[in-house]
Amino acid sequence: MWLYLLCGATLLIAYVLHTLLTTSGSSYGGNSLEAFISQEGNLATDKMIDRSADRYLVNYTDAGKQVLVMFGTEYGCSEEVAKKLFDSVASLPLDGSGARLQPRLVNARQHSAVDWSQESVLLLVISTSGDGVPPTDARDFCDWMLGTKDMEMSHLHYSVLALGDSNYPHFCRTGRSLDKRLTDLRATQLVPRSDVDQEDWSVIDSWIDAVLNVLPVVAIEATLDYLSLDTVSCDQSYNRTRPFMATMTVKRRLTVQETEEDKETIHCEFELAGSDLTFTAGDALGIYPQNNPAEVGAVLSALCASGRELVEAPSWAYQPLPAGKISLEEALLKYYDLKHVNPELVKLLTKHTSDKTERVEGERLMKDGLSKNNIILWSYLHSHEVIDVLKSFHRARPPLHLLLSKMKGLQPRYYSIASSPVLDPEKASVTAAVVRYSLHGIPRTGVTTTYLQDRLEVNQSCPVFISHNPDFRLPSNNDLSIIMIGPGTGIAPFLAFVQERSEFLF
Repeated sequence: MWLYLLCGATLLIAYVLHTLLTTSGSSYGGNSLEAFISQEGNLATDKMIDRSADRYLVNYTDAGKQVLVMFGTEYGCSEEVAKKLFDSVASLPLDGSGARLQPRLVNARQHSAVDWSQESVLLLVISTSGDGVPPTDARDFCDWMLGTKDMEMSHLHYSVLALGDSNYPHFCRTGRSLDKRLTDLRATQLVPRSDVDQEDWSVIDSWIDAVLNVLPVVAIEATLDYLSLDTVSCDQSYNRTRPFMATMTVKRRLTVQETEEDKETIHCEFELAGSDLTFTAGDALGIYPQNNPAEVGAVLSALCASGRELVEAPSWAYQPLPAGKISLEEALLKYYDLKHVNPELVKLLTKHTSDKTERVEGERLMKDGLSKNNIILWSYLHSHEVIDVLKSFHRARPPLHLLLSKMKGLQPRYYSIASSPVLDPEKASVTAAVVRYSLHGIPRTGVTTTYLQDRLEVNQSCPVFISHNPDFRLPSNNDLSIIMIGPGTGIAPFLAFVQERSEFLF
């Protein structure tokens, strides 16, 4: 008992010292995984961080202090955070015993491979989806953790980073529930849980810093790792990180545009034959788009770049990964978000501008920090795209790899499947309204909808995957009447529902 109390007191003191002595900025590298591995002038970190994609499947052959980094994600943010945390832990120096911390990155869907009796430290990064439910891949883990009786984890030290969206009523419910459950199981909390609202990296970085400051004082016995991660992670099915190249076989307009205000709605069909992908009415098709080449050209022009410069593919690049470096033009076309601005980009451009007026403006925007509490900064970010910010700081010339590290990744877009697998399990249809708008007097376009309508031709392919939605299903009783109301979903999933009902009833 005294040992248990002493351990808890030591962790509390370490956390308090961290809170008092560290600044609001992250001492471990700022926003995102790319920012961490691109720290300016940090040669020590450069030598310690392995940039290869398979570093997260490491199998340790020597004894070390094992740290379990587990993530549960729906759209990829929790995974990116967990990878940054993995790299941060791996970069910590040897302790006095000569043993290094050995992080292992595990998706929550692989939790059955974990022998919890052998784990000393759990760092859990998990999001909450929809109306307070766990990510699809993490549901089995959450059911096991929250529902298993006669389980005790007093040997385990842990901390939880809960991701969510405060616009929903059950903000961060999954992370909060797991945090409470671990406490109930008598696990020792390393640092208090942090709740992150919509990828607020200032909160994420503060939590990571707190964890990194406390970890060195945790008593972890050096052991040989029992996990074989390359075996655990050998799933070869198509998914979000390994999409299937599906051929678009049909594309047609569903609406007639008589005025600019009229909606431009399209119907597209994708061939899934040979993918082994399965879906149910109510699921969504994830599509990886490409940016508008004209917008990529504008960014290259603002950077005074040719586009032929060679750069590393970012950590979030989907498989198959490029062989070696790729051109800057290809990177901007396929992997970087040109619509949403990372606040760290403003900070970087402010630092590297040679123009006093630009520097003063950047400092004004960042006067109250980079968090979402800074209304002035975030109002600016929400009304500007990457090209707008680059033009506003046109005298800034940061190193290219640093600039890319401060940009957001181009995420897949999710479209409710507008067809039923009962009619054709190898065809997935989507129905989408094409997005075109004006910003600062300049015509703009959406990313994926204009990619489908303007640039992807019939018989060409694009990367897709299935996003399952077990909470959005037809009643199993086909005789039960239903009223379909879809605020936010549009008609697409109901087309699939009607097809399925028609097939069973007629």
